[in-house]
Amino acid sequence: MYTHVFLGIKDTMQGSANPKILIGHITTSTYIPAGILTLLLGATSINDDISKGTAEIIISKPINRVVGYFVHKFLGQSIVITGALITSTLFSISIAKCYGLHMSERMIENVFLITLLTLLAMIQLLALGYLISLIIRSPNIALGASLVLFLIISFILPQIVENMAENKAKDEFGISGWKDYSSMSYEEIERYKERIDELQREYDLRFLFYAPNIQLLDIAGDLEGTAVNNIITHNLSRIGIMIGLTLIYLILGLAYFKRMDLR
Repeated sequence: MYTHVFLGIKDTMQGSANPKILIGHITTSTYIPAGILTLLLGATSINDDISKGTAEIIISKPINRVVGYFVHKFLGQSIVITGALITSTLFSISIAKCYGLHMSERMIENVFLITLLTLLAMIQLLALGYLISLIIRSPNIALGASLVLFLIISFILPQIVENMAENKAKDEFGISGWKDYSSMSYEEIERYKERIDELQREYDLRFLFYAPNIQLLDIAGDLEGTAVNNIITHNLSRIGIMIGLTLIYLILGLAYFKRMDLR
């Protein structure tokens, strides 16, 4: 996944990790396509089996419909996603080393941390997809709805929240236009930018807690110069929300699955 990034920073950043470059690559080259595919995979997991009659055949066997079908299916797809992410990460590191990029221990730690957090985000999207698959019986409609939902929570709403943070910072610093901004000193501009970052993180946690890509971005902001255990400690709320939402989606899905007719 990260070979392109490693080669891009080879000449200027050997032995160090730039969280902005790494996380930027994830959201553009890894998270977006992987997230879409994962959500679509989950959104057609149950309803496609129902439409083809596969689900009815499976539950007609002497197995528990919840554990033997729903849970095993979800775990199987989760294992596939986990294997794909870990394999691609190891492969990318190997390729980067073959190209002569010196990778420090901190860089490798950061890469694997981002990979694990990306995996957590994928599992969350998979669970959301399962919920969609149970609510929308048509696989084709579920695919369209999932794609629209992904675009909304990953791009449209984050842009709205970003504008909210920027407007709030402008009000606090008395900026009404370019003239006010251009008249600010260097120190004031730096404080203004820092304030925007603070508000962005605050608003992300308040208004975009359901968007895993946004939580990944905010966690990545702590990567540079920080030990992995400290990164996790400082972002327990964000990681907890990602885990909590995954469990909520699964619990709702299981409750719905127990009552639905699979014929």
